[in-house]
Amino acid sequence: MDDEHGVSKHDDCVCDWATLPDLLLEKVFYFLSLRDRYHASTVCRHWYNVFYSPSIWRELVMTPTTFTHLRHTPYKGYWAELSLHKVQMCLEKVGSFLHTIQVEPVNEFYNLYEFLRILNVFLEFDQDDAPLQSLTNFYFTFCCESREQSDVFFYGTGGTILAELTRLLTNLKDLEKLKINNLLLELQDAPGVLEKLILNCSTSLTYLELRNFTLDLYPVFVAGMFPNLTTLVTSPQQLSPDIVRILGNSKVTNLYIIQDQYCNRFYFIDKDIWKATAEKAPDLKVHLSARGETLLDINWQDSAPVTSIVYTTKHSKMYSVAIDTITVLYSSCLQVYGHFDLPRYHGSRSFTSRCDSHLVDLIKTCSKIHTLIVRERISTATLIILAREGTSLKKLFVRRNALLKRCDWQRMLTWDEDYYWTMRRCSHSYQTTFDEVSRCLGYQWQPLTDREFKRLTQLYCNDVSAQSDFDTT
Repeated sequence: MDDEHGVSKHDDCVCDWATLPDLLLEKVFYFLSLRDRYHASTVCRHWYNVFYSPSIWRELVMTPTTFTHLRHTPYKGYWAELSLHKVQMCLEKVGSFLHTIQVEPVNEFYNLYEFLRILNVFLEFDQDDAPLQSLTNFYFTFCCESREQSDVFFYGTGGTILAELTRLLTNLKDLEKLKINNLLLELQDAPGVLEKLILNCSTSLTYLELRNFTLDLYPVFVAGMFPNLTTLVTSPQQLSPDIVRILGNSKVTNLYIIQDQYCNRFYFIDKDIWKATAEKAPDLKVHLSARGETLLDINWQDSAPVTSIVYTTKHSKMYSVAIDTITVLYSSCLQVYGHFDLPRYHGSRSFTSRCDSHLVDLIKTCSKIHTLIVRERISTATLIILAREGTSLKKLFVRRNALLKRCDWQRMLTWDEDYYWTMRRCSHSYQTTFDEVSRCLGYQWQPLTDREFKRLTQLYCNDVSAQSDFDTT
């Protein structure tokens, strides 16, 4: 549309993409996949130069389709085969910029083996300008699940893949963060996998994640061999009483015990051991978590300094037995409690079948709780009680679709008449409920939509250390 002078009103809004500042282009390139990033580099010379900026190559994520091309075989049909040339060219060109390499579950074991083998070749270069000299973080998760029709099979790694992974851990130097997950090793294969890592990363490693290292009970004592380690993430089958004693003489301040569908056996740790460890390490915080498809409840650690309890499963419910256990064991230290992910079960609308009374008992007994995540159905009256009774409550996440507009509470002896009737009046309207909660929390509060709740779950699951962000409100 032209104005009276014949000049288009949109001319001044036209942006020349070829002359965008490098800082903006680097931000855009960083969020692109490797394939899209390469295609964008062919647009013009300016974008080609930005393609090799160090800031967009700080992290390399290996997925089942990264560096692959389609290949046809008579017995398998088309499948994504790893292109060794692509991997070699990428590491030669931008390997010196990489700070993090993340290997996601790859179901084609040939591709996984070849990728690990090429990494070892580049890491074994003795030249001063060799690639991967800036590598400080390495994350590896093995694809230990196979789904065939209605059956799910679990299997661990071994053979040539385990040999290349062990070789890789031997070649890695001066790592700061290491994640090795879901290896599910046999007990005879476990010794010797991590021991050589101590020689190269003993003083630099600060974050260690070893989840499901073995399927059976196997204490990973190497966790106590890193003097500057501050965060340890492990599974119950890897945490023995001796390791807990070692933590009392270490710098570890955050211990995450994550339980999933691969955890079926646990060590029994006496409460006296936890008490002695807590006395020696007063800054130690223990975080209990249940994830994935596990149907077992959390393995409670009696007398441990547990500051957060989080469920990230679709089937977990808020049972009275679990709440009673929490209030008895962790009433003086618990700060975070919640259930992430959307439930996959029917939630009752009856007050006697809901978790309202359990939540109120929890928030009253555990006075240090400052973050509460609720995904089950509760009433607006319960929401008001939680906001009022939570003396330390700062963050309250509730699903909008799980809120029932009603007051089905009977008056309790500890409530005066004004308290009770104010709660009843506010609970009859969503807006007045939100206003009352906002007044109690001290900021404008709103419940989350299911999409926002999913996003909150993804934020937590992508980085286990995000749980510590909830702990430091």
